[in-house]
Amino acid sequence: MSSEGWVYTINHESRHLIIENVPSYGVIDELVDLCGIHGEIEEYRRLDTYPSEQFTQAYLISYSHIQDARTSKRKLNGYNFFSQLLHTRYAPEFESVHDTQQKLAQRRRDIGHKTGDPDARRIRLERHQQLLPSAPHAMLQGPTMAQLIHPVSIHLEVQSE
Repeated sequence: MSSEGWVYTINHESRHLIIENVPSYGVIDELVDLCGIHGEIEEYRRLDTYPSEQFTQAYLISYSHIQDARTSKRKLNGYNFFSQLLHTRYAPEFESVHDTQQKLAQRRRDIGHKTGDPDARRIRLERHQQLLPSAPHAMLQGPTMAQLIHPVSIHLEVQSE
């Protein structure tokens, strides 16, 4: 499958990569050295039950940080490794609950950093919840996505009975 037209979400990404099409004649040390260029590797192992072509193997490479896995996936996909073109893919199925929590927390920090305020979303949501009317006859003229991103005053319209 080509990466063109494919959209990755945070759910698809992982600090775990499966690297396929690795020659099966004892090049694991070279593969680990190659992957280690892109970041600290916590774990690596051959995936014996993973389907692969004759004379090739698949390996799981687990990085310490998701950004290292992103870089490695981008750089190694299609890389000519001992006359074989490597195929890399994220492996979120190997994540623990803790890994997923860390990944989502890191994504929140990344977005906060890009918007200039790491606590901006939390503050905006708390502000929005405070403005919600408690009376059943009140109606909230809902904020637009732009208002949530760039807060402006939110108007309440109370309907008279």
